[in-house]
Amino acid sequence: MTVSSFEFLWEKAAEERPPNVEGAAGAMVRRWADSLGSEVVSYSQAPDMGVFLVDLSSLMLRGLDTNILVVAHPPGSHEEEESFYAALERHAETALAAHCLCFVLFLRDDAPSVEALRDGLLDIVVLSRAELSAHFASSVPNELLLREIVRQVRVSKLCPFDTTRPARGAMFVGRREEVRALVQDRQTAFLVSGARRVGKSSLLWKVSEVLRRQHKEDARVFLLPCETCHSFESAARQIAIAFESKKEERVVLGPQSLLSLFRKKSHGGRRPPVLILDEFDKMAEADSRSGWPLAACLHAAAETGFVQLVFCGFREVMRLKDAHASPFSEKLRLLRLPALERDDVNSLFLQPFRRVNIRIREPDDILRRVYQASAGNPFVVQVYGERVFINLASRNATDLTPSDIDAFEQSFEFDDYITSYFFENTREPERVVAFLLVLSEQAHGFSEEDLVESLRRLELPFSYEGVHQACRNLVLVNIFRFDDGKYEFVFPAFRQQIRRRFPNLLHDLKSRYLEGGFR
Repeated sequence: MTVSSFEFLWEKAAEERPPNVEGAAGAMVRRWADSLGSEVVSYSQAPDMGVFLVDLSSLMLRGLDTNILVVAHPPGSHEEEESFYAALERHAETALAAHCLCFVLFLRDDAPSVEALRDGLLDIVVLSRAELSAHFASSVPNELLLREIVRQVRVSKLCPFDTTRPARGAMFVGRREEVRALVQDRQTAFLVSGARRVGKSSLLWKVSEVLRRQHKEDARVFLLPCETCHSFESAARQIAIAFESKKEERVVLGPQSLLSLFRKKSHGGRRPPVLILDEFDKMAEADSRSGWPLAACLHAAAETGFVQLVFCGFREVMRLKDAHASPFSEKLRLLRLPALERDDVNSLFLQPFRRVNIRIREPDDILRRVYQASAGNPFVVQVYGERVFINLASRNATDLTPSDIDAFEQSFEFDDYITSYFFENTREPERVVAFLLVLSEQAHGFSEEDLVESLRRLELPFSYEGVHQACRNLVLVNIFRFDDGKYEFVFPAFRQQIRRRFPNLLHDLKSRYLEGGFR
């Protein structure tokens, strides 16, 4: 939309009383959202204003998925003012409860400033004709809007880090080779494997986004979470509802009817959809026990060109590739997620602070420390960012210094996260091996022979194969790294944290061994 087109719509919207959500005001808001790469989710007409829900997730600030935008004329009389501010307060409270923002667009050139609004209306962003005109004229309208938000809103509301969902937009960094493989190779079935919280779901979201944008195939890419699937029927139902929700939700699906659905959706193999099955571990385990009925159906659909498949999971999903009886045995291209590079950690950690006007003191030292401590794990980097940001905001601080990193690393929260990551990604035999390394005084890791000798010295029975498998699994889940014949912890602080958390570690180790052993 050109600036002249905006000016035309503005003049028309300014004549509407009240602003018409289906008239010029509505058209102007929708064009504005389009310019930001966003969209109007819904809208409603009020007696003296138009109210829009606008998705601003493209700004990459936590909680800004769906925000309230009020379009109104500034109140005239005292009676209008009372009514207007009462309505505005309700919308502001709704936005606050939903952890989003409330925007007000006044349809007058001399619109009230944010300072002129009533006391107590915090975190309301006032927009004017000048701001919207600048957005339409700019090649980076998102940056202009972000600056306006930062100027008007408390910094504590603007956390750019979010550990509660997959990373999207500017918060997705690295993984270039993996994205390229999944986007460009449309003939291969993939298996994306990695420990929990290493960015698998974020990768899948990114690939879905790129495929849809490049191929304009919004209805041809299906990303399905499968954590609740535990049988052929439940998985087939979820696939069918995603493909044709209204037609398929009441149909009883067997392998042949599901295969027919794939044939139909692919137009006989001419336009195969991409089916991405996330969190597939429980389903893989259940399917293997049942003789692989779902895998057989999916394999048949892939072999005939009716669908491209991407499986994603942690441990059990590997059965698809490794089990001899699996229809996909040795037929899946395995993608494991490597650690982020230093430049990626810079983009993920330091740049978001700069975007919300936090000054970085000694950036090279901070980056070095976060990169080493996180071992390039994107979720750990986000944890650092989120907790450090919250601590800064609680003090109304505008500078990030190395002492802020110290404060987080010495906190219970940091210990709790690292130990939680450890227990979420390991089983008992692996924990025993990790505890052995924690107890060790050796500065540069353990060989498998060292581990066996430690078990022998503690008079704990073992098998060489069990020790080897435990070490291998700890490498796969990014707890251990293997270098020059030695195993070491990926996270440098892990040994100290476990010792603090388990002061009676030797006793705990023996207890855990008796519970699990090396089987």
